[in-house]
Amino acid sequence: MDAANLDLGELYQQLKEVDSMDRRLTELRFENTRQRIMFSEDIEMEGCDPQIPSQAFLKEQGEMLSSLRRILEDLRTSLRKTVNIYSRPKLRPLHILDMPDEILIKIFDYVKGWESYEYFFSEFASGVSEVKNLRLTCRRFCSASSHLLIHFLRVELEPSSLSHLEEISRHPAIRSGVRAVRIVLHFYDSVLADNIMEFANYNAENLRETTEFIEESASSTIFGIPEEAVLEGVKKGRAILESWENFLRGTPDDPACGEDLRYRMVLRKAHEEYRRRFADQERLREDGTFIRTVATAMARMPAAKRLELHDRVLFLRGRGTYFDQVNNNEILCRNMVLPIRWEEARLYGLGEPPVEMLIKLPVAIHKAGVLLTGLNIEVSPLEDFSLLVPSEEDRHDLTAAVQKLKTFDFRPREMRDPSFWPPREPGEVEDLGRFLIAFLDTQSIQDLSLDFSFLWNNEDPPVYSLGSIVVLRPGQNLWSLFWRNVPLHIVELERFINQLDKPIELMSMESVHLLSGTWATGLDILRRKSTNYTRFEHPTGGECGLLSDEEKKVIFGKSEVDAYDTSKAEMYIRGYIDYNPLRDESEELSDTE
Repeated sequence: MDAANLDLGELYQQLKEVDSMDRRLTELRFENTRQRIMFSEDIEMEGCDPQIPSQAFLKEQGEMLSSLRRILEDLRTSLRKTVNIYSRPKLRPLHILDMPDEILIKIFDYVKGWESYEYFFSEFASGVSEVKNLRLTCRRFCSASSHLLIHFLRVELEPSSLSHLEEISRHPAIRSGVRAVRIVLHFYDSVLADNIMEFANYNAENLRETTEFIEESASSTIFGIPEEAVLEGVKKGRAILESWENFLRGTPDDPACGEDLRYRMVLRKAHEEYRRRFADQERLREDGTFIRTVATAMARMPAAKRLELHDRVLFLRGRGTYFDQVNNNEILCRNMVLPIRWEEARLYGLGEPPVEMLIKLPVAIHKAGVLLTGLNIEVSPLEDFSLLVPSEEDRHDLTAAVQKLKTFDFRPREMRDPSFWPPREPGEVEDLGRFLIAFLDTQSIQDLSLDFSFLWNNEDPPVYSLGSIVVLRPGQNLWSLFWRNVPLHIVELERFINQLDKPIELMSMESVHLLSGTWATGLDILRRKSTNYTRFEHPTGGECGLLSDEEKKVIFGKSEVDAYDTSKAEMYIRGYIDYNPLRDESEELSDTE
């Protein structure tokens, strides 16, 4: 290549064109690989659409694309060498600090490492130590990397956590990188705070349950310590239990031995601390300080557009192991004053959790000027769903707050199996529906996940429909859908599919239950708006109750080790085969005549 006849502008333009062709080749190679996976020889043998490319054609196409990629890479290398030769005499010595901030920021993105799509945000971010080191290098590095330090904030319903949020939201550099805020709504309960006997009974029940489990498992190796040490820990746990049970029975302190008195002192000390924390929490709730502070802080953080509402954390500070607790009174005391999940309040008949946060927080955040694009709700299911029903004013404000929402996830989490709890009545489910409809009354949602596993199990199927929730509005922008344990009628499923303007790119349906109609018709309906990325697993209702386990395996079963395996039902929904596996052969023939 004659560099004398070219200027740098022409060379850079050619490099851009090569890069553009390379990106297109990458897309074609990805599509070729995907087709080779999806259109396997097994599918061809079943006589599917002849327009589906053969494996031989796809292999030849892939080799051609790889060859073109090598040619482009050689051309790019040649162009870069020419650019270097032509421009070197004109260059002055450069340092990394000569780069503009925009380039440094891009570089530091790679230093931090891969950051997942916001749906998978977690409090355990990678690359934080590298960012901390970058910030110590010089002022330019600190300024260009500080936004990478924190992308996810966890806030609890207590003063120190709220102060931490305030501090981050006021930092001019760090706040710009915060993209998601998780509000952890585990709480200090009024019943436990007001009555030391209830407090003692609650902690005794928890300790008894854990002690019995530890004792039953003493001979195993799951604790990583000798059986004798395990049994010694159980003995100390039994001593603590006996002390607290004596207290619950009203035995006075006078005749108690020294060890008994120590454990009673731990109980009283823990209850005083619990009362103090409860009082701090209630002050934040009663005057609206918590909601107002969170909303104002999110308004200061320009990228914080995702709100998560949970009532659990993976690791609670200060809990320690069972053996730490029975051997150390300080750790035992810290464990007794931890906040509880909503499910625990339901299990022990305690007070009401901070339900108002589910409605008031999104509304306040919107009124502070933040347009949420992501909302995730994963609190434990309430005992009384009527507490979720918003007032008319709140419903109006809540609907206004979600008009720019792109991602909505509703996945209540329970520690216990749904069969543990009494079945829900239709009226309760209607209350839940009124709550959800306020969030779903928007056409902006692109990624929708609804998990109703907490309502029912396969042994006790539902008698009510949630179709009025899922077909509320046309999903014009919906590209990703996840349903689990959604009960509905076939007409509601059809109405939902017919409302879609285009196929859903990623669709996953697990344990969907038909209250009326047949899944043979359901597969026909889903086929209308399906893509190669549709998952359909473990359906119930319809004719599924008449099928044997073997028949279900043939139609819906997939390999447990092959992630790309596809059931016959999925193959039909995706359009790989024309034969509906839930119709017998004679019916299928009559339908095509």
